[in-house]
Amino acid sequence: MLNSKHLTHIVMKKTLLSPLCSGLVIPGLGQVLNRQLKKGLILLVGIFVVFIGLVIQLYKFLIFVLDRLNEYPLNPEGILKAFADYDTTKIYVAAIIFMAIWLYSVLDALIYGIKLDRQEKAAADESLPD
Repeated sequence: MLNSKHLTHIVMKKTLLSPLCSGLVIPGLGQVLNRQLKKGLILLVGIFVVFIGLVIQLYKFLIFVLDRLNEYPLNPEGILKAFADYDTTKIYVAAIIFMAIWLYSVLDALIYGIKLDRQEKAAADESLPD
């Protein structure tokens, strides 16, 4: 038999679990947990593509620095100087897109999780005897 303590535990499940999975594990996982498979897969593929693009841009920056070690020594000051001299537009764009997808994923999972939890609570309340 369900009591109010069990209902609270059930209700908080999607509200907390789905945004945590999207925020701490991988964006899109919260949508998958919320049974939004298409949206979750789109977010997973999107974040993967942006991540690969970001890695490629960081690799190009690394090659830029390694080709000019006499100009940019491998210490914090040298790397910051190289970062200032390098065209970092693509790195910033990829990082901003990555963060935007991540933030959208967390907020969407939270909002939809709250909606699902309310629906499940209402269904559970209806099934409880008076």
